[in-house]
Amino acid sequence: MSKKPVTPWTRLLKFTSSFGLACVVLFLFFILTLLGTLEQVEHGLYETQKRYFDSLFVWYEVAGMDLPLIPGVRLLMWVLFFNILSAAILKMRKGWKGAGLLIAHGGILLLLVGGAIGLQFKHYGAMMIWEGDKASEFESYTEWQLDIMPVDEEGKVSEALVIPAKQIDRIASGQTRVFTAEELPFDFVVHGREVNSMPIPAGAPMAASAAGKEIDGYKLMSMKPAKQAEQNLPGMYVSFPESGKDAGEVEAILWGGDVAPYTLKRDGKRWAVKLVKEKWKVPFEIKLRDFHFEYFPGTQRARVYRSDVTKLENGTERDVRISMNQPLRHKGYTFFQSSFGPAGSDDKGDQRMYTVFAVMQNPADHWPLASLIVSGVGLLIHFLIQLGTYLKRQRKTQAKQRS
Repeated sequence: MSKKPVTPWTRLLKFTSSFGLACVVLFLFFILTLLGTLEQVEHGLYETQKRYFDSLFVWYEVAGMDLPLIPGVRLLMWVLFFNILSAAILKMRKGWKGAGLLIAHGGILLLLVGGAIGLQFKHYGAMMIWEGDKASEFESYTEWQLDIMPVDEEGKVSEALVIPAKQIDRIASGQTRVFTAEELPFDFVVHGREVNSMPIPAGAPMAASAAGKEIDGYKLMSMKPAKQAEQNLPGMYVSFPESGKDAGEVEAILWGGDVAPYTLKRDGKRWAVKLVKEKWKVPFEIKLRDFHFEYFPGTQRARVYRSDVTKLENGTERDVRISMNQPLRHKGYTFFQSSFGPAGSDDKGDQRMYTVFAVMQNPADHWPLASLIVSGVGLLIHFLIQLGTYLKRQRKTQAKQRS
């Protein structure tokens, strides 16, 4: 009887489903976790997470060149996904006796897919609300966007044209990028972006080490990124050339710490430009009715704090209490009680307070729970099948012994 020829597709499936590949992936997970844990001491959690866990490869400088020496966690997750999937297809017992393990493996695959969806589409930031006020958007802790806003004769700002953080992040120091839009009567040119920076007077001694040009008596000085990424204040040199004219006609320095936007005039209209943290809309409003907190006796450390809020949605109102261990979950959004202020407030309740919610939007928020349920059901089915097989075998053995 002739054997079936081994095709390249068969070899590939055998390799992707192999136990050895799974061991290599798990070992690399251990190495990346170890390296990331050690590196975050110097570079902080955010930058370390981006380098090791949110990337396809981890890049290292070797002989003056950046080389992808280690696969990142994102790539390893996909490899593990196809390893489990191909193993389930090729190696699982066919028929109803293998149904339990197939369901259990499906739960693990569901967990990996949910993690990939969350990694790609989740947003994480903060929402600050004063007592009596409402809010319907939250801002990122670390990501920055550019807002370009038309200003009317009364000084009111219209809806902004946004250059999102993903496009801003791709601009390296010293790199030039041109942005155009039909709504703008000018091009928007970015001449390099600094992750963390500080505008300083051009006459200051430190200005001699700043690589950029002098604009309006200031230069932009690059600084080492902070360990806590939310403390970084990015900056950039920009220019606003009109169509058909040379770049550099109007130049400016944009900085994340600026209170007021930069303004310019084009075609008889005023425009405001500002570097702000990335914002996301929430499909409902949150109104802070009352905030309450208590300190541990004799200290300035909060023992308990909570927010009594009203969720406003489609003309309906719902009162909710958000505390340290009791978040609000609704439509894929989770609101955690994070902090409060103003700083130095007492707990007598005689001043107006604000609360800060940590907000997470994750379309795969409930997928881990679903995957655990699916895997648990699969393992239970497998256990019952094995138990039934064992009891059947025992009955047959006992019947033989009696006969």
